[in-house]
Parts: sequence; C-alpha cells; structure tokens
Amino acid sequence: MQKTICFTGPESSGKTTLARQLATHFNVPLVEESARTYLSRLGRSYQEEDLFVIAGAHLDSVRKADSVPGLLIDTDLTVIKIWSQEKFGRVDERILALCNAERYDLYLLCKPDLLWQPDPQRENPFDRHRLFDIYVDELSKAKKNFRVVEGMREKRFQNALKWCDDYFENGLIPKLQ
Repeated sequence: MQKTICFTGPESSGKTTLARQLATHFNVPLVEESARTYLSRLGRSYQEEDLFVIAGAHLDSVRKADSVPGLLIDTDLTVIKIWSQEKFGRVDERILALCNAERYDLYLLCKPDLLWQPDPQRENPFDRHRLFDIYVDELSKAKKNFRVVEGMREKRFQNALKWCDDYFENGLIPKLQ
C-alpha cells in the first residue's frame, strides 16, 4: 500500500526545498509542483481557468507515481483552492470537488517563518501569516492529518524529519490527538 506525504503552505515557506531534502534523505520519489512548470511555459498571465488545468496536471503526476510504496508530493490542491479564492474571489466547483477528494497520509504544513524569496511567480510577500492561518483552517475543517513544520534550515529539516521517520521506517503515521 502506498504511503504519501504532502507539503503544503503559503508561498516561500520552504515546501520545495524541504520536499527535495526529504526525498533525497529517504530515497523516495518526489512529485514536483505542477503549477511552477505550467506557469513557466504559459507565455501569458494566468487566468482562473488555468487553475483547473494545473489541478488536473497535479493529479496526473500523482497518479503516474502511484505504484511506488512511498511518495513525497510538493503541494496539494489546498494550495490551488486558497490561491483561487485569494486571486479571483471564488473557487471553481470542479476544483472544490477535486480538493475534497484528495487525501494523503500526512500533510506537512510549512510555516512562513523563513525570509521571503522573490520569484516572478510569487504574489503575496506581505500576508503569508494570514494565509498560513487559512491553511490551518482548511486542513482542520477537511480533517486532514497534518503537522506544522517550522524553524530555520537544519532545525526545519529535523522538525520535518521527526514526523517522517516513523512513516518511512515503520510504515506508521502518528495520529493527531
């Protein structure tokens, strides 16, 4: 049975860096963030409909990797749901349905306690903590098994590692109390 750990959270909160570090550490595959690839090839400003295309590409990437016993996933559809609400003031019903159906064994919610890293695809440098609170609320309402990862560099890695160790060593994921 496949076990999955997904990294989620606001922009520039260290999701990709942490996902890559842990994929290397555990020698497991990583599903890279679909939005970054899609947007870099788009050649125009994205529109609301593009978010549904990105959601589909994300799910396709996860499905293609579903034969491996352990998998790390850089971002989830919660990111697209919150992104849509923030940018367009609404969320397409198709994205809501996909987001509600998406389930991974463990979500590592990256706290935005790192310095902002400028990037042409990032849009929210000043309200990452407000967005983080939205992530906590969304994951809690959806009853998803998540842990908050925080700290700088090695401390952040060790923080995430403690949540992943049992998972990859023993096939266990600690349950929330």
